[in-house]
Amino acid sequence: MEAQNRNIPGVGIIIVHKGTFLLQLRDDNPNILNPSKWGFVGGGIDEGEQPEEAIRRECTEEIGIVPKNLNYIGYTDDSKFRFYAYLDEQEAENLSLGEGQEIRFFAPENIPVSNATPRVLFFFGEQTEVVQKLVGGQEVTAEDLGLER
Repeated sequence: MEAQNRNIPGVGIIIVHKGTFLLQLRDDNPNILNPSKWGFVGGGIDEGEQPEEAIRRECTEEIGIVPKNLNYIGYTDDSKFRFYAYLDEQEAENLSLGEGQEIRFFAPENIPVSNATPRVLFFFGEQTEVVQKLVGGQEVTAEDLGLER
Protein backbone atom coordinates (compact mmCIF):
# COMPACT_ATOMS: atom_id res chain seq x y z
CA MET A 1 0.00 0.00 0.00
CA GLU A 2 1.51 3.31 -1.05
CA ALA A 3 1.20 6.72 0.57
CA GLN A 4 -2.08 8.27 -0.44
CA ASN A 5 -2.92 11.85 -1.21
CA ARG A 6 -6.18 13.00 0.40
CA ASN A 7 -7.70 13.35 -3.08
CA ILE A 8 -6.80 9.87 -4.36
CA PRO A 9 -9.74 7.48 -3.99
CA GLY A 10 -9.21 4.67 -1.52
CA VAL A 11 -10.98 1.99 0.49
CA GLY A 12 -10.86 0.88 4.11
CA ILE A 13 -12.58 -1.81 6.13
CA ILE A 14 -13.35 -2.29 9.82
CA ILE A 15 -13.15 -6.03 10.52
CA VAL A 16 -14.77 -7.43 13.66
CA HIS A 17 -14.64 -10.90 15.22
CA LYS A 18 -16.24 -11.72 18.57
CA GLY A 19 -16.27 -8.07 19.64
CA THR A 20 -12.63 -7.46 18.72
CA PHE A 21 -11.20 -5.42 15.84
CA LEU A 22 -8.58 -6.53 13.35
CA LEU A 23 -5.72 -4.09 12.92
CA GLN A 24 -2.66 -4.31 10.72
CA LEU A 25 0.77 -3.07 11.78
CA ARG A 26 1.85 -1.21 8.67
CA ASP A 27 5.24 -1.77 7.06
CA ASP A 28 8.25 0.13 8.38
CA ASN A 29 8.67 2.04 5.12
CA PRO A 30 9.08 5.83 5.16
CA ASN A 31 7.51 6.01 1.66
CA ILE A 32 4.05 4.93 2.88
CA LEU A 33 1.44 6.77 4.89
CA ASN A 34 1.70 6.06 8.65
CA PRO A 35 4.62 3.57 8.62
CA SER A 36 4.85 1.18 11.59
CA LYS A 37 1.42 2.25 12.88
CA TRP A 38 -1.58 0.05 13.62
CA GLY A 39 -4.35 0.72 11.11
CA PHE A 40 -7.37 -0.71 9.36
CA VAL A 41 -7.01 -2.85 6.24
CA GLY A 42 -7.33 -0.82 3.05
CA GLY A 43 -5.58 0.98 0.26
CA GLY A 44 -5.94 2.75 -3.05
CA ILE A 45 -8.40 2.10 -5.83
CA ASP A 46 -6.70 1.07 -9.06
CA GLU A 47 -7.70 2.72 -12.34
CA GLY A 48 -10.98 1.27 -13.62
CA GLU A 49 -11.65 -0.55 -10.34
CA GLN A 50 -14.92 -0.19 -8.42
CA PRO A 51 -14.73 0.35 -4.62
CA GLU A 52 -16.01 -3.14 -3.77
CA GLU A 53 -13.49 -4.69 -6.17
CA ALA A 54 -10.75 -2.62 -4.51
CA ILE A 55 -11.63 -3.67 -0.96
CA ARG A 56 -11.81 -7.33 -2.05
CA ARG A 57 -8.36 -7.02 -3.64
CA GLU A 58 -6.89 -5.19 -0.63
CA CYS A 59 -8.27 -7.81 1.78
CA THR A 60 -6.81 -10.62 -0.33
CA GLU A 61 -3.42 -8.89 -0.51
CA GLU A 62 -3.23 -7.83 3.13
CA ILE A 63 -5.00 -10.54 5.14
CA GLY A 64 -5.41 -13.48 2.73
CA ILE A 65 -9.22 -13.62 2.76
CA VAL A 66 -12.22 -11.67 1.54
CA PRO A 67 -14.87 -11.49 4.26
CA LYS A 68 -18.17 -13.10 3.20
CA ASN A 69 -20.10 -10.52 5.23
CA LEU A 70 -18.87 -7.38 3.45
CA ASN A 71 -20.96 -4.25 4.10
CA TYR A 72 -20.59 -0.85 2.48
CA ILE A 73 -20.97 2.03 4.96
CA GLY A 74 -20.32 5.22 3.06
CA TYR A 75 -17.94 7.71 1.49
CA THR A 76 -15.73 10.08 3.49
CA ASP A 77 -14.79 13.66 2.74
CA ASP A 78 -11.19 12.51 2.13
CA SER A 79 -12.20 10.39 -0.91
CA LYS A 80 -12.35 7.04 0.89
CA PHE A 81 -15.02 4.35 0.64
CA ARG A 82 -15.61 2.63 4.00
CA PHE A 83 -16.76 -0.94 4.64
CA TYR A 84 -17.17 -3.25 7.62
CA ALA A 85 -17.41 -7.01 8.06
CA TYR A 86 -18.03 -9.54 10.79
CA LEU A 87 -15.79 -12.59 10.43
CA ASP A 88 -16.99 -16.09 11.20
CA GLU A 89 -14.73 -18.59 12.97
CA GLN A 90 -13.38 -20.15 9.77
CA GLU A 91 -12.52 -16.76 8.27
CA ALA A 92 -10.72 -15.69 11.46
CA GLU A 93 -8.71 -18.93 11.45
CA ASN A 94 -7.78 -18.47 7.77
CA LEU A 95 -6.32 -14.97 8.14
CA SER A 96 -2.75 -14.72 6.88
CA LEU A 97 -0.44 -11.74 6.78
CA GLY A 98 0.19 -10.64 3.22
CA GLU A 99 1.34 -7.04 3.76
CA GLY A 100 2.53 -5.18 6.81
CA GLN A 101 4.40 -6.48 9.83
CA GLU A 102 1.56 -8.11 11.75
CA ILE A 103 -2.21 -8.47 12.02
CA ARG A 104 -3.95 -8.84 15.37
CA PHE A 105 -7.39 -8.56 16.96
CA PHE A 106 -7.80 -5.97 19.71
CA ALA A 107 -10.63 -5.35 22.17
CA PRO A 108 -11.65 -1.67 22.04
CA GLU A 109 -10.07 -0.99 25.44
CA ASN A 110 -6.75 -2.47 24.25
CA ILE A 111 -6.29 -0.50 21.03
CA PRO A 112 -2.61 0.58 20.87
CA VAL A 113 -3.39 4.32 20.91
CA SER A 114 0.26 5.29 21.32
CA ASN A 115 1.05 3.68 17.96
CA ALA A 116 -2.10 3.91 15.83
CA THR A 117 -3.01 5.72 12.62
CA PRO A 118 -5.07 8.92 12.86
CA ARG A 119 -8.10 7.07 11.43
CA VAL A 120 -7.91 4.40 14.18
CA LEU A 121 -7.45 7.06 16.87
CA PHE A 122 -10.44 9.02 15.58
CA PHE A 123 -12.63 5.93 15.28
CA PHE A 124 -11.96 4.55 18.76
CA GLY A 125 -11.76 7.98 20.41
CA GLU A 126 -14.65 9.84 18.77
CA GLN A 127 -17.04 7.19 17.48
CA THR A 128 -17.61 5.14 20.62
CA GLU A 129 -21.31 4.56 19.87
CA VAL A 130 -20.38 2.96 16.53
CA VAL A 131 -17.66 0.90 18.23
CA GLN A 132 -20.28 -0.41 20.67
CA LYS A 133 -22.69 -1.23 17.82
CA LEU A 134 -19.96 -3.26 16.14
CA VAL A 135 -19.00 -5.01 19.38
CA GLY A 136 -22.69 -5.96 19.68
CA GLY A 137 -22.87 -7.29 16.12
CA GLN A 138 -25.26 -4.61 14.92
CA GLU A 139 -25.62 -2.95 11.54
CA VAL A 140 -23.70 0.29 11.02
CA THR A 141 -24.95 2.97 8.64
CA ALA A 142 -23.47 5.99 6.90
CA GLU A 143 -25.48 8.18 9.26
CA ASP A 144 -23.87 6.48 12.27
CA LEU A 145 -20.47 7.60 11.00
CA GLY A 146 -21.57 10.91 9.53
CA LEU A 147 -20.69 9.75 6.00
CA GLU A 148 -22.26 10.24 2.60
CA ARG A 149 -23.93 7.11 1.28
